[in-house]
Amino acid sequence: MEWDQRRLTRQQIVKYSEVIEAKGGVKGIWGFIDGMICMICRPTLHQRYYYSGYKKSHGFKFQAVITPDGIISCFAGSWFGKVGDWQMYIDSELENRLKEINQGMGVDERCYLYGNPAYALSYGIVSGYKATVGLPLNSVLKEMNAHMSSMHVSVEHGFGKTMNLWAFNGY
Repeated sequence: MEWDQRRLTRQQIVKYSEVIEAKGGVKGIWGFIDGMICMICRPTLHQRYYYSGYKKSHGFKFQAVITPDGIISCFAGSWFGKVGDWQMYIDSELENRLKEINQGMGVDERCYLYGNPAYALSYGIVSGYKATVGLPLNSVLKEMNAHMSSMHVSVEHGFGKTMNLWAFNGY
């Protein structure tokens, strides 16, 4: 599940990016990446490893890439609940796969994943525009962020569908 080399070829990834661009997205985006926490009861041993401070609960974390066809095309995990999205990206070695895909490609031909700001410093991943002090986003950039965010929700839907179809995975 981590990477299907037969399915995720450069040719297929370019097709995915064309579909997303036709939907009104940004050129070169071929999929959406995010992390998910699967909540568990508080363990009696090693609680601090499983505790996710920002969610205020214990759990395991997973990372997924969903493509425009609705398939979770890359799934990695599990990690302790305290591990962040960026660390999951590093540990999953997804960066190496993304470098292979873009190897020898010009800047205009590269393909990227779209992720939340936790992935902003990662190779092969782009995220929304950020306002800076004294430089607010203009209406076009705000609209682009809103549109890409609405498309990024597909990862959350993929997680939800998986849990609905195979509910035993949540226990």
